[in-house]
Amino acid sequence: MNEDVKKIGKADEREIDLIHLIYNLLRGWRSIIICTLVFAVILGGLKYTRDVQGSGAGITYQTAVEGLSEQELEEVEKALSYQRRMEDKLSYNNNSIRMNLNAYEKSTVTLQYYVDTDYVVDISQPIQKDYASELVDCYVSFVENKGIINELDFDWKADEALLSELISVGGRVNNSTDQTNAVKEFSGTFNIYIIGEDLDMANELADAVETCVNEYQAMLSQKIGEHVLNLVGRSESLVADKTLADEQISVANSLVEMKTKLKDMTGALSSLQLQVFNGEPQQDKAEQSSIRVTPNIKYILLGGIIGLIIACGMIAFHYILSGNIKTIKEVQNIYQLRLLGSVRIDLGKKKVLSFVDNWIDLFFGNEKVPLEEQEQLVVANLLMTCKKNNIKEIFITTSLHFDEQEQAVIDNLVKVMEMAGVNIIYAENVIRNAKSFEQMANVENAIIIERLEKTKYTLFENELTLLEHQQINIMGTIIIESY
Repeated sequence: MNEDVKKIGKADEREIDLIHLIYNLLRGWRSIIICTLVFAVILGGLKYTRDVQGSGAGITYQTAVEGLSEQELEEVEKALSYQRRMEDKLSYNNNSIRMNLNAYEKSTVTLQYYVDTDYVVDISQPIQKDYASELVDCYVSFVENKGIINELDFDWKADEALLSELISVGGRVNNSTDQTNAVKEFSGTFNIYIIGEDLDMANELADAVETCVNEYQAMLSQKIGEHVLNLVGRSESLVADKTLADEQISVANSLVEMKTKLKDMTGALSSLQLQVFNGEPQQDKAEQSSIRVTPNIKYILLGGIIGLIIACGMIAFHYILSGNIKTIKEVQNIYQLRLLGSVRIDLGKKKVLSFVDNWIDLFFGNEKVPLEEQEQLVVANLLMTCKKNNIKEIFITTSLHFDEQEQAVIDNLVKVMEMAGVNIIYAENVIRNAKSFEQMANVENAIIIERLEKTKYTLFENELTLLEHQQINIMGTIIIESY
């Protein structure tokens, strides 16, 4: 066993117990919270101070504008311009009847017109020009170019541009003349489509369109030539318009994208730029508007996150590089030593919100057991080992100098063992204490007592090596830990 101890005790690599590392991180919650708050205050305060210095408390809008560079003003103007574009599109989306229609039940009235000029081709007569095609073009242009909007007698309180969306023209058909026939009538048709919130509105608007087209026909008859404009048919229907549905979805998606982009643009502005962005450009209001700088929540949160990472990193860094024995498993697995018992000592230091520590201990299975019960278990295990191996004398050593509370536990163990008939030779720090080394000369069996988070790997390994060289049987180890 001692040969194994020597080899393993000098091992350069050791595994890190992640669960115990997490336990140490949680037990350091006070330091983590303090570090988080400190960095949140520092970074948030630095940002606030910078904003105050950059903006100045109580300055006017005009002073704020003058405090920005040309590039910063350009960034503000770009954000304002983009905001105006978004507001225009939002207003259009909210006020346009077309954008708010049910695209799958669109109320539509169709007016189908036929232009008749009574034109005939007669080779016995001088060639005459057929102006039917020009007339149809005039009617189509009258509707397409929104000229009809100015002539409509319709009660419309919104923007005329929104009204023009409800009226469209199409379905034009021209039958060309055939010169091989002696007589062939030329005719053209076109359709006017009117939509509305419902069929009642569509019909009301269609009546106004019909009246307006008839008045336009009288004017064209005087300027171009006599003709007959026949209303071939008038129909109403509820139709599904996929094109309109796609357009409505496109406008809605565009608004969402614009809002996101505007948020990103304003998020990149400084506090002073935001004051200009939110201010009124009029001089009279600008002089009355003062700048108010508020703490930047984003920087406070960022500082808190940085503090949290630094605190956790320092705890983990100390845990990994401390060079101290951290868990009982290390003693058992690395050094192949038998655990004769462990004692958890309450240091008696009352901390703020200590119940949180108790919850953490319970979660990781570290329940509090009375000290007397722990000592009794250790003594019972020692006595059983001595009885089985017929051991009458034990050498107890350590690599540490224990404090008063820890020494009291050891003294009590020694006292109980001696009362049970086992001679105990207790030597403090056998590595550095010459007297303790001399006491070790004639003993055969030894027990090592060490303290978690306090015993160094190197000293413990030196202690094992020393006992091995003296050919002393190491019965096991007793571990002391605190909470």
